[in-house]
Amino acid sequence: MVGVRRYLVAQEQHEHLPPCAAQYPTALRSSTYQEGFRQPDDLIAQPGQLATWPMLSTTGRRTLEPMKANMTARTSNNPPITRRGSGLAALLAACGFVTFYLVTDLATSTFAATSLPLPIDPVGQARDWFAGNQLAAVLMGASQAVSVLFLAGFAIALGVSRARTWGLVAAALMIVSSICAWTLAAVAPTASLDTIDLLRTANFIAGGTAHVVALGVFVFVASRAGGFGRALRLLAVIALVISVLSLSSLLIFQGAAFILVGRLLCMVWAVSAGVSVLRLRRRRTP
Repeated sequence: MVGVRRYLVAQEQHEHLPPCAAQYPTALRSSTYQEGFRQPDDLIAQPGQLATWPMLSTTGRRTLEPMKANMTARTSNNPPITRRGSGLAALLAACGFVTFYLVTDLATSTFAATSLPLPIDPVGQARDWFAGNQLAAVLMGASQAVSVLFLAGFAIALGVSRARTWGLVAAALMIVSSICAWTLAAVAPTASLDTIDLLRTANFIAGGTAHVVALGVFVFVASRAGGFGRALRLLAVIALVISVLSLSSLLIFQGAAFILVGRLLCMVWAVSAGVSVLRLRRRRTP
C-alpha cells in the first residue's frame, strides 16, 4: 500500500509540471523546484492562446525574458502606432490635406470677382456672389473635398482605430459643406432667399464649426496612442480646447476666430504626427 501511494503521489506531481520541465532530468524536477515554481496569473493560457512558460537554461535556472515579453504584450494598452500605420503614407496624406485646403483660398481669390460674403452679411449678397461666381464656388468646393479625402487617408494610414472614426466624420462634414457650395452655385440665380440662407448656414456649420470640432477630437484621441512625444500630446490638447471653443461661433460670429485657429493647429499637428510616425517606423524597421 505504501508503494502504491508513493507512486500515485509521484504521478500527481509529474502532471503539474510545466511541459518544458518534463523534458529535463529528474534532478532538475526536485521538490524544491516544484515548490518554488509558480505560474503567474498573466501567463495562464486563455482559450485560443498558448501559455508562455519560463524557459530553463542548461543549468536548470529559469530565465525571465519570455515572461517579460508576454507580460509587456498583455499590459500595453497603447501599442506603437507604427506597427499598423504607414509612416510615409501618413506624412503624404497630411501634407495633401493642408496643401489642398490652402488652395481653396487661392482658387476663390483667383476666379472670383469679389470676396466671399461673410455668414453675417445679408442673404442677398450671398445669392448675388454665388450667382456671379459659379466657377469659383465649384472650385472652392472641389478643393475642400480633395483636401478632406487626404484627411481620410491620413486617419487610415495613422492606424489608430479609436481615432479613425473621428477623422472620417470630419472628412464627411467637409464633403457636406462642398455639396452645399455646389448646390448654391447651381440654384443661386433662381432660388429664394430662404433657400440660399438655409444652404449658406449648412455650409458654414458643416465645413466650419462641426468639422473643426470633429477634427480636434480626432487629433486628441490619436495623440493618446503610443509613439507620440509629450510635445505632440500637448499640442493636441490645445487644438482640442480651441476647437471646442469654436462652438461659440453658433452664438456670436466673433467665435469663428476659434475655427481658423483650431483648424490651423490641427493641420500643424497632422504634419508633425506624420513626420513622427515616419521617423519611428524607420527607426524600428530592421
